[in-house]
Amino acid sequence: ANGMWKLYMRLYSFDLSKDWRSYITNIHPVAVLCKIMHDVSSGIHYMHNNLVIHCDIKPHNILFDTNNMRAVITDLNLAVYNPQTMLSTRVQTSNYRAPEVDFSKKYGQFGYLIDIYSIGCVMYWLLTCERFVGIVDDDSTRGCCDALGLPMYSNRTERYFVLKSLMHHQLVTVLSERVNKTSWKTLCRVDMMSGAHCIRFIDKWFDIMAKCLLPDYSKRIDSQSLF
Repeated sequence: ANGMWKLYMRLYSFDLSKDWRSYITNIHPVAVLCKIMHDVSSGIHYMHNNLVIHCDIKPHNILFDTNNMRAVITDLNLAVYNPQTMLSTRVQTSNYRAPEVDFSKKYGQFGYLIDIYSIGCVMYWLLTCERFVGIVDDDSTRGCCDALGLPMYSNRTERYFVLKSLMHHQLVTVLSERVNKTSWKTLCRVDMMSGAHCIRFIDKWFDIMAKCLLPDYSKRIDSQSLF
């Protein structure tokens, strides 16, 4: 009307930075976790297949609709289309930033797998309601070393070398130790799950989370290999 455009958008119930468990009481938390990750994985795979890096995956940018049990990725302000060599380091929120982004400040070379690292951080948040990485001097190599209990060398190259040497099974062990210090079992009501179902969920979640969080991006899984 009057030469003006109107934009209508679906209203979603909440974003995942909130305690999503308080919004959903009639479905087991583990079922919701799996649905969220299936939808997020599908969304990021669609973006990557269409040559888009989101560059800011975090709980705040994932919305959830309790009516149809659907999660969607939003906020593409930092997204990059058809990347060749990334030249800007103004990507990703500090707590969800892949270590290669800050290591590459001088060189500016990173790509699609920075989104996968962020998804690993989101998985940790969904399970524990705690951040995987704290902000350490706004440097993701420092934050990642701190999160994994690795030596905090003053030289960034040394930090990144130590991070890249971390193997999948080692990361699973570190993640298990950290997660088990939280109240995740209460939050996810695992006491209401059968033993076999619980083991399958835990094994799959930790396996994929570790494959997402591998500091060496060449070892990280791609969007096709997620949920």
